[in-house]
Amino acid sequence: MEASGQEPVEDHYSEQENELVVVNAEIKGKLTVRVAFEDNIVPANVDTFEITITPPNGFRQTFEASIDDPEVRLKGLPLGSYTIEEKTGNIKPDGYNLETKYTVQITDEELFESRYVTLTKEKPRATVIVTNIYSKID
Repeated sequence: MEASGQEPVEDHYSEQENELVVVNAEIKGKLTVRVAFEDNIVPANVDTFEITITPPNGFRQTFEASIDDPEVRLKGLPLGSYTIEEKTGNIKPDGYNLETKYTVQITDEELFESRYVTLTKEKPRATVIVTNIYSKID
């Protein structure tokens, strides 16, 4: 131990100045699914949401979002096409109509309506906004 009370740190470097190290790493994707509400209308008995994501291999997974934590964040995903679907049966209370809109955001400028998103080498990240539009039945 040195006088400072800390262990000495060993430097790691290459003795060869013309050495090139190449690391081939698979590019992985990142997907965020966010539940939103038009005009902030949320019926009183609605608090959790089931989001099903189907990846390129077809193995469907269901995740839960809530009013307090409205995002599902996935990373380390294989590149390819994903389908996003919200189960609406448990969030459609009596006395309300429900319309669901899916908006894909790849970049700040690139937005389009779809529940399908493709993660590519050039664009490995995306956000899907699932907007629930409630209207009271008169």
